[in-house]
Order: sequence, then C-alpha cells, then structure tokens
Amino acid sequence: MEQSSKIVLKTVFNSTYPIDCHIVKGRLETEGIQCFVFDENMVNVNPFNSVAVGGVKLKVSSDQFEKAKLILTKLENNFLWDDESEYQKEVLFLNEFERQKFILEFKKRFLSNSKIQDNESELIKLIVSKGFSEEEAKEIITDTKDFLQQNNLKFVFMWKQFWYELFDFERDFFKYFRVKTNEFYIEKELIENLDIDKESTEKCPNCGSNNIKFGWAIDYKWDILFIVLSFLFVSPFPPYRKKYHCFDCGHNCKNL
Repeated sequence: MEQSSKIVLKTVFNSTYPIDCHIVKGRLETEGIQCFVFDENMVNVNPFNSVAVGGVKLKVSSDQFEKAKLILTKLENNFLWDDESEYQKEVLFLNEFERQKFILEFKKRFLSNSKIQDNESELIKLIVSKGFSEEEAKEIITDTKDFLQQNNLKFVFMWKQFWYELFDFERDFFKYFRVKTNEFYIEKELIENLDIDKESTEKCPNCGSNNIKFGWAIDYKWDILFIVLSFLFVSPFPPYRKKYHCFDCGHNCKNL
C-alpha cells in the first residue's frame, strides 16, 4: 500500500488585517501559486486577538515557498517583471507618464487646429521619435481624429423628433442629450488643464520639487482666532488656510 505524501504549508506572509493577506494572495495566485489564508475568522470575530494569534497568515505549500518569497521580495523592492525582463517600478511608471503626457499634448495641439490629416506621414515620424511603434503612432492619430470628431458634435433636436420620441415609449429620449461619451469629457478636461507652453517655475523650498500647487491646506500653527473658534464650537476648529502644498514631500508654506 503506497503511503500518500502530506502537503506541508509554510507561512509566507502575515498581517494584522485580513485584507492585506487577500491582496497578496491574489498577486501570488496570478503567478500560479496556490495560497491559503489562516486565522481570518478568528481575527474578524475579535480583532483585538490579532496580535495574540500572530495575525492573519498566508500559507503556501513548501515546494512553492521559495518562489513565493522571491515574488514578494521583488514587490517590496518595487520591481515588476514579465517573460522578457525585470523593470524598476518608478522608472516604468515615469516612462508611461511621459508617454501619456505626450498623447495629451498631441491632442491639445490639434484641438484648435483640426488639420490632422495633413502630413500624416510626418506625424507618424514625430510620434515614433518619442518611443512609440509605428502601429501605436497610427492608433494615436486615429484616436485623435475620433476625439476631434466628438469635439465638433453638437446637440441638434427638432420638434418633429421631439413628438416622435414623446409617443414612442420604447425609445430613449435622453440619448439626444448624450451626443458625446463620458470618456471624451474626462479627456478634454485633462487636455484643457495641461500647460504645454511653459513649465512651472515654482519649487518647494524644502525638497526643490516643482510638483507644488497653491490651494487650501491645513495650517498646523494655531493662533488666537482658531483658539477662540474652537471654544465657540466646543471642538478643535480646523485651521484651513490657502498655502502652497508640495505633493512630493508634503511641505506647506505661505510664500515661495
């Protein structure tokens, strides 16, 4: 009689919160690793016992343990990978950000001048010089043409159509008000707020980043006005003021 081999499970990840284990579980399962979550119900019943039981545990079989640990190590070091190579996440995201920014700039240049059909071959060469393939360049031009076509659409509704739609209960009357897609309005807002003519000269005095904006922010320096307001409202009054906020280091300042 053959003796069945037992599967030994080893803990590859643990956390105080069950959701963390499920996020890691989903990532490992995409790599073909079977995962099991332990002590989740015990923590859900009494979260204060999470530390006492060692948190929620994510376990894998011992023969997949090393592969799972390698994947988690790469993720902790901000690496992404595919069948060809590994990539630093920050560099990959920065490159993708620059690509998407160029596409928005490309569409914005034709928003006021829709003659994109002229010298299409030159446009393809321009897009390819920015790191896109020729197929991607043609797709960008086609998408830009669709964007400009939607931008020129206008709401037109005749009284004859109104009475026809009013008495035809199986048709949608409000479709005439939605002549443009929701994606168009989102993309147009991004394009209109994109400044391609000049770069921001404002820099954070703390880290030197130009990822800074002026607006409402919390002022952590209390003064007599906010103390009085706090007593009147019987609770700490939030000291909101307009300041410069750096989105890289979180520094706030009144003047640059």
